[in-house]
Amino acid sequence: MKQCNRCGAPTNNSAAFCQNCGAPLDAHEYSRNFQNYDANNPFDSCGPEGKSRGVCALLAIFLGGLGVQYFYVGKTTAGILSIIFTLCTCGVWEIIPLIQGILMLTSMTNQQFRSKFVLNTATFPVF
Repeated sequence: MKQCNRCGAPTNNSAAFCQNCGAPLDAHEYSRNFQNYDANNPFDSCGPEGKSRGVCALLAIFLGGLGVQYFYVGKTTAGILSIIFTLCTCGVWEIIPLIQGILMLTSMTNQQFRSKFVLNTATFPVF
C-alpha cells in the first residue's frame, strides 16, 4: 500500500490520487504542481486544498459577520459560532473578521494562511 505524501492516508498501489484528500500520489508531480504556490505570494493562487487566501480575505471583509470565510475553509463550527457572536453582540463582532480579512490580504503569506486556517485542527482560528 502507498501512503499519501500530504495527509498520510493509506491508498491502493495502483491509485494515482489519494482517496482521502485528492492529492497526487507521485511526490514529483505534487511538488511540480504546487512549487510556485508561494513563490510570488499572489493572493489569488489556490493551494493544494483549492482554497485561496484572497477569496477567504474578501469573504471575511464583506461577509465576516456571517462566518462565510470559515465555511469556505471547512471550519463549520467556527462559522456557526461567528453567526452567534454577531447576533449576541448586535454586529460588533463583525469588526474582528474585518480586521482578519485585512490582515489576510496585506501581511499574511499563502503558507501562513494554509497553516493557520486550512491545515490547522483548531475549531475556531481567529488570528
